[in-house]
Amino acid sequence: MRSRVPAILELHETFADRRDEFTVLLMHARHPVVANLADVDSVFYSNGGVAERYWQGRRLPFPFLFDGANATWEAFGTLGYFEALVDPEGRLVRGGGVEMLRGILTGEVPPQECVRVASTQGGR
Repeated sequence: MRSRVPAILELHETFADRRDEFTVLLMHARHPVVANLADVDSVFYSNGGVAERYWQGRRLPFPFLFDGANATWEAFGTLGYFEALVDPEGRLVRGGGVEMLRGILTGEVPPQECVRVASTQGGR
């Protein structure tokens, strides 16, 4: 998480004028250090925490979802945390992360190149 978040923050800032075209969601599963939402705040934003050490003290400007039951991880087959991108149609986009989204926003990657694995708007 600590190594990819700066790239996500930079993308979020670079394309601030185009946020109507994408949404970033950061998700984290329960694990020994982060067992609940209170732990998230403590681990990320405490003095000497992750934000201070790896994100130049910046707070996350996009939604952070905590999955205490690990159901998200079971559904997506990933562990720990991941970032997800949501396209204008409300579909969850997975397949290339930050670089994929950067390519879509700059026109270097056609949107159909990404893998749309789910819809947040009832089966679209």
